[in-house]
Amino acid sequence: MEKGLLASESSQTELSSQFWTMAERFVQFFYREAGFRTIVCNGQGIITVAHDKSRIGKPHAGAVAILNGEVSEYSVTAEEAARNSNVKEGFNTPIYIDGRRVGTFGLAAELRLAKPVARVGAIILASWIKQLRQQELLQRTAREVSAKFQTLGEKIANAGKTFQGVNEHMQQTSKYAAQKVDNTDDILKTVHQIAQQTQILSINGSVEAARAGEYGRPFAVVVDEMARLAENTRSATVRIQESIEEIRAAIVNVNQAIEQSSQLFQSNLETIQAIAPMVELLKSAINQLEASFRDTMT
Repeated sequence: MEKGLLASESSQTELSSQFWTMAERFVQFFYREAGFRTIVCNGQGIITVAHDKSRIGKPHAGAVAILNGEVSEYSVTAEEAARNSNVKEGFNTPIYIDGRRVGTFGLAAELRLAKPVARVGAIILASWIKQLRQQELLQRTAREVSAKFQTLGEKIANAGKTFQGVNEHMQQTSKYAAQKVDNTDDILKTVHQIAQQTQILSINGSVEAARAGEYGRPFAVVVDEMARLAENTRSATVRIQESIEEIRAAIVNVNQAIEQSSQLFQSNLETIQAIAPMVELLKSAINQLEASFRDTMT
């Protein structure tokens, strides 16, 4: 593996503050239960958690070598420790996440004990990192789902108000159009009656013109025009009446479409409203999950 690659990769893998809090408890546990002095280094090989607080913030040569890919693990023998008072016998091993070195765990003790214990400790720390990331992903996903449901509910509610207003306007418009059609129908009936009366008058006029003989010819011309006007008016009213019936049928279809649309929207709204309790349960589960996370950190 190319030197420096691991350190570059590990620097991209930031460890959360929750992890470092748990790592602090882990280090204290090791010292309290077994008397081991341990350290945890970050992705740059800097001591971030240690039983000896004076070491925090300082680079660890072994951790840097591990993270730079120079060695797979780093150990200090008893002989090396005897020759150099600045080091202690112990063992440092990488913390792996998805095949990448994100930090190291070190333990000061006889190598025969330090090696297996440090390796187990690194595995435990790695499992905590993975668990924390899964928890964070779950929390983030749950919040996003909850937010999207809430946004959807708000949009549906707003759409419901808008649809209700449009629906009422359409119903009023349809009712107004039906009233106008009925009024037009009444007017046509009146016109038809006038046409019939005009035709009767033209017939009577024709009779009177015939009786008048030569003197009634000019009047006969007028009478003929009245007859044609009456017939044309009657024919026109019949055609208009047919058109009105078609309009009336169209209005009925529009009303039915409005009613069906209203029922469909109401059904969708009821579906969304049925989801609302599930959203609240999800929110409650998220809150409980966050509370459990806080409990594990205290």
